[in-house]
Amino acid sequence: MKIAFLMRGPIRPSESYVLENLDFMINTSLQNIDNKNITTFIVTSEYNSILNYFDNSIILKRFSDEKIFELINSNHMNNAFNQFYSSKTAIELITKLESFDFIIHTRTDIKVDISNLENEWFKKDTYQTIHIGDGTPAFEQNSLSYHCDHFSIAEPEIMLKAWNYHSFNLLKIFFANSNFPERILDFIIQINNVKSERANIRYWECKNKIKIASIEETMKWRKGSLL
Repeated sequence: MKIAFLMRGPIRPSESYVLENLDFMINTSLQNIDNKNITTFIVTSEYNSILNYFDNSIILKRFSDEKIFELINSNHMNNAFNQFYSSKTAIELITKLESFDFIIHTRTDIKVDISNLENEWFKKDTYQTIHIGDGTPAFEQNSLSYHCDHFSIAEPEIMLKAWNYHSFNLLKIFFANSNFPERILDFIIQINNVKSERANIRYWECKNKIKIASIEETMKWRKGSLL
């Protein structure tokens, strides 16, 4: 199985943490996949020596606040704008670079353990992630439907569809109707008719602040009774 492993974002919270995450994902979370061939990628705006630990580095200049406002008429989620731009750009490059079976897309500050749950995560024609929308139409007033943007696995064409906002004009509409990044991802997935499913995890950690260490805790988090 040929896998493209993509990390996105700044080098946070530290260089050692990002490298620890990379090692954990390759040698622990994915350890039970037979005959795997993993190519690692990072997309970031930072030049850093740890980029040498990845097979491929994609360096993108961050958009200034002024340029973001010019493009989407908003500055209320500038980090999210750079997130969607860098993700779409990197996924497009990966799909053109080589023929992969799957893309794993995550953040530099996220650690996820899916060991022994591979059958839930590596599915054809489906976007697998930790949390999916509730099916409420994205443009419906007061809709709170959202897709987790922390970690996902899909075939390259499905991953690209899930993050393809098509144009800055369309992205402007999504931003105008969203108050957090996961809502924007929900818009994109809905308009592109991407089939998505929720898959279980064994461990999830975000920047050493959020830790979910079991499937049972994950279910509590989804119901809003954790965190």
